[in-house]
Amino acid sequence: TAYSLPNIFLPFFGGWLVDTYGASLALVGFSAWCFIGQLVAAFGVARRMWSIALFGRFLFGVGGETIAVAYSSLLPHWFDEAKFLSTATTRDNGRSATQLSVSLTAAAVIARFGGMLNNFISVRVANAFSATTA
Repeated sequence: TAYSLPNIFLPFFGGWLVDTYGASLALVGFSAWCFIGQLVAAFGVARRMWSIALFGRFLFGVGGETIAVAYSSLLPHWFDEAKFLSTATTRDNGRSATQLSVSLTAAAVIARFGGMLNNFISVRVANAFSATTA
């Protein structure tokens, strides 16, 4: 919940930030929020201060899903924009549109695979180091 709560509204605000400041700068900013949030969450867990850990997860959530907004706006720049603006061109030669959809799908799949892999690895790391939480 602490991660998901800010992501109900913030992707809209994140989209505005991407449009205002550019995707590259917004991506760096959102990544910084995630980094700071993870540091705060790790500190809270290490000190067994659960309110601090939840606050860290909240901060992580501020940047977490808004990163997807920024990278989704960067992907089309790798393809010919003229082919996206003309439906006739896209209909006649759908290669660029297909490449864009495949790249967006690949980005989503890699992100979900990383999350799934984390769920498996965290348990093994916790057991290997006799950690009570991972």
